[in-house]
Amino acid sequence: MSSRALGGEALRGKATSREATTHEATTHEATSGAPESGVDSERTSSGPGSLRARLARAASRDVFWYLLLAAVLLAVELLGALGSAAYSYDHWDNFEFYTPMIAAAHGQLLGGELPLWNPHQHLGESFLANPQMGTFYPPYTLAYAVVTGLGLHWNWLCGLIFFSHLCLGAAGSFAMLRQLGVRRSLCFIAALGLCSAGYLRTGATFWIFYAPTFGWLPWTLLAAARLLDGSRSFRHGALLVAGLTAQAYVGHPQILVYVWLTVGLFCVGYLLVGTQTGQARLQRLGALGLHAGCALPLSLLTMWPVFVHSRNTLRKLPMSFEDFVRISVSPVGTLGMLLPGYGIRDGFVVREPVSYMLHQAAWVLPGLLLGGWLWLQLERERQATPERLLGRRAAVLALTGAVLMVFAMGRYLKVYGWTYGIPVWSSFRYPHKFLSVALPCLGLAAALGLELLARRAERGADASLAARRELRWRAYAAGASVLLALAIGMVIGWHEVVWQPVVALGLVCGLATLALTPFVQLPAVRGALALCGVGSAAGMVVLGQTFAPYLIDEPHAPASARYAPSGEARILPVHVDRRRYDIYPRLLYQSATMLGVDSVTGCTTTMAPEQYLTYLPSNSRGLLTEEMYRELLPSHLLRGLNVRYATAPLQNAEIDGWLRSAGFRRER
Repeated sequence: MSSRALGGEALRGKATSREATTHEATTHEATSGAPESGVDSERTSSGPGSLRARLARAASRDVFWYLLLAAVLLAVELLGALGSAAYSYDHWDNFEFYTPMIAAAHGQLLGGELPLWNPHQHLGESFLANPQMGTFYPPYTLAYAVVTGLGLHWNWLCGLIFFSHLCLGAAGSFAMLRQLGVRRSLCFIAALGLCSAGYLRTGATFWIFYAPTFGWLPWTLLAAARLLDGSRSFRHGALLVAGLTAQAYVGHPQILVYVWLTVGLFCVGYLLVGTQTGQARLQRLGALGLHAGCALPLSLLTMWPVFVHSRNTLRKLPMSFEDFVRISVSPVGTLGMLLPGYGIRDGFVVREPVSYMLHQAAWVLPGLLLGGWLWLQLERERQATPERLLGRRAAVLALTGAVLMVFAMGRYLKVYGWTYGIPVWSSFRYPHKFLSVALPCLGLAAALGLELLARRAERGADASLAARRELRWRAYAAGASVLLALAIGMVIGWHEVVWQPVVALGLVCGLATLALTPFVQLPAVRGALALCGVGSAAGMVVLGQTFAPYLIDEPHAPASARYAPSGEARILPVHVDRRRYDIYPRLLYQSATMLGVDSVTGCTTTMAPEQYLTYLPSNSRGLLTEEMYRELLPSHLLRGLNVRYATAPLQNAEIDGWLRSAGFRRER
């Protein structure tokens, strides 16, 4: 597809026309649509029926871009799957917890039984009291129905959940940016870039709840913006209620609090930068509060049982300050928004160097910095222009994301530590989870910055000395960012994974994105940026799929040694073939290993009544390797750890031999 068709822009003619407002304008301050720099498409082609004319007409409609986004995201997944050694969204916690729990709950629901009780965990537990399987979240039910209806492997369950919500979030990002006045081609580039964020791509392979968080957040922000613009449309109010409620029904209380915080910060800033009168602000704030008030009781339907039950569990206790700030985002790691650094020596999300987890196609920082500089110029000019309002709204999104990033840095900055002691809040762990809401806000702000950059260049496109100077500083900015990215890459070690073809493609696309972004006003550049976005996203899929399994397969001997005292008898799971673990065996295995027993906020053990902890077994975090079983079972270490039982597959002569040599006898 040519870059002209991609942007829907016609290159002939000197005039530039402004589109109609992107959505129905309900107030005088609603931002008008972005210029698509061109004239009627039929005049730029050889005839009204030519292919170029048909593509131009199609590209002038939003539905074309929505379909193109879905097709490109599917192509990205296919490219990533071809380049990945172990492509699956069923790793780590997804394998041990989310896949089997979602299947158990929604299997009951589709079987005509209200999923109130889970007999497979903790001597039995309430599905409603431990909500992370999204018991009443319809998209999970639909994904389960597709997997079982088509007879697919369980690996597909989280994969379908991820891809469907990825498309939902991409469409919401596109719609949000269109509402704020960004041209379609840039909306497409930004939506694709948001979908390539390493934190989303890698994180969802083992924590599937990141996908619904991304899927609903831009739609929720869009609905809030429309209501604050004065919209009285039923669909905007319903969308806000649905977006907030859906986050609750996904079942992760920590992320739900973060989403409400994000929407609240955005709404305060959005209202302050508007041009409406004080009375109008109060009216619109009241309308917003009314809809949020409707979402609150609907959310309590799934959150209230958690609160009531948690009072009898370890969750009623705030964690220590060290646990509160543990696993924070390092300031150095944030440089990954500039370029994929691909540093993986420490293996997990936020340890040094981890910039690949923050990578968003290398356009975020240029968009924020260049767009912010132009907005400050507009503020100094003090002219009431659509571009000035656009810049203000970009600043609102950027500041919202910046506040959340400050929290994500946890122990590296003092601000987050000052919040320690707040009830409920102080029982949340891993500040890096703020990235799930911070990165979308920063990406949306960067897209608005690029729109400002394009408008500025189009309006000053002449042979004047000022225009030549501006072109020169843009070239300097592009060159400096590429050199900085190369320097960062040399320090944090691209050589570790750059030999993989798709990853190398992503790296090259990242460098090209940095070089091209300052010239985003050119249709050909936007076409090239879209292609670079595809390569970057495919590279992130490969990275996520390559290193998520690495997180599970790391040696578990240290974790097994740091067990928490929990009664007289302990259980050791013994298995060497993960593929044989189906849903209910997985549930029993996960209960036996007690994922999270040594943490105040572990997603399973801490939701069990405290008296259960007397009977619950050890806290191994995963299956051991075959070599470790062979050495561990005959040793005296198991006796020292008071392991009296082992769960093992039937009809496996090798494992039976290990167990007999260790003194175990089969009971059933």
